[in-house]
Amino acid sequence: FTVHVIPQLVQKIRAGRRTGIGLVVLLAFMTLSGYAIQLLPDASAVRTTALLHTVLSLAFAAIFFLHLYLVRPFVRTALVLTSAAMLLLALPLFFIKPAENLPDEVKLFPLTQSPAVQENLLKKK
Repeated sequence: FTVHVIPQLVQKIRAGRRTGIGLVVLLAFMTLSGYAIQLLPDASAVRTTALLHTVLSLAFAAIFFLHLYLVRPFVRTALVLTSAAMLLLALPLFFIKPAENLPDEVKLFPLTQSPAVQENLLKKK
């Protein structure tokens, strides 16, 4: 930040200024949403914040590539190849089905308690 962002703002360089400022703003919101995921007690709020964090991360990646594309024309080919590789690597993630047999401690967003857990809770009462 101190090596790149501040000198660029002080020198008033026009190329990539808007995308660079957008990246700084997105980075701030990504940091806040990342901390919120860890601190929020409610499962639905955590789920919503995780979705927001994912959307902000994708926007950050897109604007970062646009920023490099605008500021460094000689890396355009590398950016296109990197983007294609990232999409190919991320594609299998869309086909993963959530596991249903994991204990609640392992699930990040438990939707309901298993019958065995409910039975144990009733026995304890």
